[in-house]
Amino acid sequence: MPSITTDDGYTLRMFRTAYVDYGFAIEKGHEVLFSSPHYLSADSYGRKPHPRFSGDYEEAERWELTATPKQQQQRPAFVLWTSDDWKACLREQADDLIEGAVGGSDV
Repeated sequence: MPSITTDDGYTLRMFRTAYVDYGFAIEKGHEVLFSSPHYLSADSYGRKPHPRFSGDYEEAERWELTATPKQQQQRPAFVLWTSDDWKACLREQADDLIEGAVGGSDV
């Protein structure tokens, strides 16, 4: 599962679960500070517009809403994030994710 370690030693990890959303955990050393099987919303995380939409979420959403089920299956509007996408997101949002899940930086 994709994970990153911050400069101050927090390991942030996403994981898939039986829920629609994504699990998220924060560890420091060998201690689990936070873990939830549905912390990262599937509405905001885990998918991006298919490359043919050049990153345009609105255009991809319009396609998804107007295409028939067969068209959606043959030409999906969105694709799942790669491990690199997850790592980039965790790096970019590390401070906010840590603060939101375990509190301030003095943990």
